[in-house]
Amino acid sequence: MVDGQWSTAASLRGPALLVTASLAPFQVHFLRGDVCTGSLQMSGAFQDLRVWQDAMSLAAMVYRTTNGFPRHELYGMMSQMRRAAVSVTSNIAEGKGHRSDREFVHYLYHARGSLYELQTQVLLAHELAYLSADAKESLIASITTVARSLTGLIRSMDCEAAVAGKRV
Repeated sequence: MVDGQWSTAASLRGPALLVTASLAPFQVHFLRGDVCTGSLQMSGAFQDLRVWQDAMSLAAMVYRTTNGFPRHELYGMMSQMRRAAVSVTSNIAEGKGHRSDREFVHYLYHARGSLYELQTQVLLAHELAYLSADAKESLIASITTVARSLTGLIRSMDCEAAVAGKRV
């Protein structure tokens, strides 16, 4: 029990015990089990989101790494990888600017799709010998970090919606 508030959340895959703790300016929800591990009411700018900051670092890494690609890939693989990396950050920012959590989650899913597109392109670039093994591993590690953060944020938003009784 935290702050004396216990409740059940039957809408989340059956009955579950839910604890709500108020930690201004955040409200955190913990659910016993694997359904919902935490939630947080966010305010502020998209630049404050750790996932956006990590995605920006990834995009800069992609730009630096693709500088070494063959000239004939300027409008091919190099351009595709750069656009996918920028799309991740852009979708997070655009979604944060929308009015509802539902719209934000929609853009987070688009960001995650662009991230997986980038991951595929990194693997192909390595297969074509445009990327060294070290460069590939570094990019994949960064992609994995951003993917985990995106998935966590999406789950958090879904948890918040379930606690509030609305669908995201």
